[in-house]
Amino acid sequence: MMVRYFFQTALLPLASLSVPMMAEEGIANVVPNFSAEQKEADLPAGWKFSSWKESQGALDNEFAFDGSQSLKLSGLNGGWNTQVPVEGNRVYQLSFKYRSVGGPSTIVAYVRDLDKEGSKRVLLYHTKPAVPASTKSSFVDGEYVEGADENGWVHFDSGSFLANEGMGPASLLIKLVSKDPNATAWLDALEIKALPKREVPDTARILTQIDGATIWQEDENRKTFPDSKLPAKDAEGPVQVDLAQGEYGSFQIAVTPENEILQAGWTWPKFPEADITLRCRKVEMIPINEVHGPFGTPGLNPDPLTEKLPCDIAAGAHQTFWFTVHAPIGQEPGVYQNTLVLRSRDDEMCSVPVEIRVRDFALPQKPSVDVHSGFRASLVRRAETGDIDTAIRRYYQSYFEHRTRCAPAVSIGVRVSGEKVEVDAEKFIEHLTFINESFGRRPYFLPSLWISHDGHKMPADETWKGQKIFANADLTKLEPRFVTLFTDYMNQLVSAMKAADLFHEPIVRFIDEPDLNDATTINGIHSIARLLKRIDAAKK
Repeated sequence: MMVRYFFQTALLPLASLSVPMMAEEGIANVVPNFSAEQKEADLPAGWKFSSWKESQGALDNEFAFDGSQSLKLSGLNGGWNTQVPVEGNRVYQLSFKYRSVGGPSTIVAYVRDLDKEGSKRVLLYHTKPAVPASTKSSFVDGEYVEGADENGWVHFDSGSFLANEGMGPASLLIKLVSKDPNATAWLDALEIKALPKREVPDTARILTQIDGATIWQEDENRKTFPDSKLPAKDAEGPVQVDLAQGEYGSFQIAVTPENEILQAGWTWPKFPEADITLRCRKVEMIPINEVHGPFGTPGLNPDPLTEKLPCDIAAGAHQTFWFTVHAPIGQEPGVYQNTLVLRSRDDEMCSVPVEIRVRDFALPQKPSVDVHSGFRASLVRRAETGDIDTAIRRYYQSYFEHRTRCAPAVSIGVRVSGEKVEVDAEKFIEHLTFINESFGRRPYFLPSLWISHDGHKMPADETWKGQKIFANADLTKLEPRFVTLFTDYMNQLVSAMKAADLFHEPIVRFIDEPDLNDATTINGIHSIARLLKRIDAAKK
């Protein structure tokens, strides 16, 4: 098999990314004794050391980034902790400097909310492999590799957290975790500063108001929640979208009625003298019970875009409609106008003007950044009605409209019967063929096996189709029966893909975000990768 091996890492969706902001000038660092210059007896004032496994902590003057002292910690699992005064509903940024020797080790940063019952709700958790003091920054194959400064100090940026409303002091803990009893790290210049309060621009505008309902537009990068307030300002002119040739754009319109609207939907005529296409979908809500990061919103969140139209809108509810517009390659540059009509059953309720400006250049056919996305058919079923296969193909279209590629959302049937493996790849091949014929041949993930993990470490007791994978505790050997059955499966799969002319640029992935500081995990990855290469050789 000509395959690329791919170890999955987390990729946040664009909508969840937040750009770190500089702290306002004069905002104080709220970490007490942040540079360990104050001491009580022989200990740093305000700090306490805790050992979970064979670790020691001390106030040290051998190395210091700021001042003359630092927090020293060494051993297998221990850390320094303190309490930090924070203001509720404010976002804070945590960073510090560390110097590390021995190892390999991991630096772990926790910020927790100590509530009245004494439990500790995690506000921030960040972990990084420790960069040794002797490792300098460098560029490897054009990629920047972080290193230590001339004195061995490394900057640790832990990200930001949101202090809960009404909470007391936050608990800050910095740990050193290692398998080397001689591993040692020094901490200095610990800093927690409040970020400027976010000034979120008011982008919502009223498009029109009719008897008993408000029709309004929100920026496509903003979400409309159940408790969102109605706009205070009117829109100036029509809904406007600028597009390059070959580009997809979007806008969203919300309808908020005082009384229930039945069977609401939008219609529009064909764009005059243009091949511009317009598509409307309903924005559904999903419950989010737990959020990560300072800007998440628990509760109902707008997310899925479905074809459940027309739809009923409850009195007082916001129902958002998502419009996608496309200007094809070769569309004559210029301004094109149209009118959207909101209907309830057969009754026209109002109209909204739309203006599309097509620019005099085209997007390249293939994106310069290769992005891969995926989704589960089981999740699609919850939000869609009608034929699930048709719905899944709409999702494929949406992914590629947004210039990303995706794998088939159907699985391959595998059944182990005695010493034989039965493989049913028909549905997978059908969907991959549709993707290739509709959107072009692109690299794809070849289903092999998937290793779950505990703490990003390869588990020794992992199984595939009920068969234990590894034959020993350090994961350097594979069970012979697994090798036989899995090889049979992969050979059948590759043969089926080749027969369908689909075996082009496959990527094999089998573990999510592995801990590459863990020797056993690395052994397991090597063992499976070697097996895949042997399967490749067997088929040549």
